[in-house]
Amino acid sequence: MVTGVLILSIIVGISDWSDSQAAISSLVANLGLSKIGMFVMSLGMVMVGAGLAGVNASMAGGTGAQYARIGLFFLVVGLAVGLGESALTIGAGQAASIGKVTISDALYAAAPSFGSFGMFFVMLGFSIFGLGILIQKNLNQIVAGVVIVVGIVGAVMSVINYQSDWIMIPYAGFMLVVICLGVSFIKDRQ
Repeated sequence: MVTGVLILSIIVGISDWSDSQAAISSLVANLGLSKIGMFVMSLGMVMVGAGLAGVNASMAGGTGAQYARIGLFFLVVGLAVGLGESALTIGAGQAASIGKVTISDALYAAAPSFGSFGMFFVMLGFSIFGLGILIQKNLNQIVAGVVIVVGIVGAVMSVINYQSDWIMIPYAGFMLVVICLGVSFIKDRQ
């Protein structure tokens, strides 16, 4: 979700998400664009889940399939919870646009809680998914190891300080490793 927030920051011109009034003002000023950005980012995250489900299906009956399935379950639960962060952020902008400042502040303040919990479950699931790949040896083992490490680091960081700039490291790692998994999956199928 943080990746989407960064993309949204560039689109609507928010440089400091910790300044809630400035962030909400930027959301209100660019509400239509903010909604589109959040929907596109959310669709991208759902597509990642669908892609990993495809990898999981290809592992059916293998030694790591159960781990991958459990990891996928945690990841999908995390995606659903994490999407709440996007919805609350957009809700904050919409509430502010009609003058409901108190509601807007409450929604904006609650959004990171959803993001933190969602990221924890996404990253925990990602690491368990990587363990399944490592056990089954159906894809590149180096990539599987990186999946596990990125997942653990992301899960820990989401608990320690979700709103830190450092959270971008596991998020960037997540996106890069998902791409590497996809490439490895396609390569192994040819």
